[in-house]
Amino acid sequence: MAVSPPPLPPPFAAHASVLDFWAIYSDAPNALYKDFADEAFARLAARKAAVDRLESRADWARHQQEARRQIVEVVGPFPERTPHGGPCSVTANEIDGLRRMKVAMGLWTPRRASLVRL
Repeated sequence: MAVSPPPLPPPFAAHASVLDFWAIYSDAPNALYKDFADEAFARLAARKAAVDRLESRADWARHQQEARRQIVEVVGPFPERTPHGGPCSVTANEIDGLRRMKVAMGLWTPRRASLVRL
């Protein structure tokens, strides 16, 4: 003799058939994107409302400190600041009619600045 499952409680009885709500599940590949987008837009709206309330320089300074605190909480502390206008070195190499220049500024690693055809 087969035993049937117990009936669903009243709040769930109306949702027992997935076929009645197929449209909810038809866009499953985009569900995560939609969830993140909804949260992002809600946060942007809250930020806009908070910025609209700022009136004085002190309000902006408090807002900046709170934003910095939230960033540090999420990603960790900022790196130490490096002095601007520090020593700069430029090296140039010519290869096949191209001049490759490397520029090192301050404590930064060398970066290719440009390629110039001679």
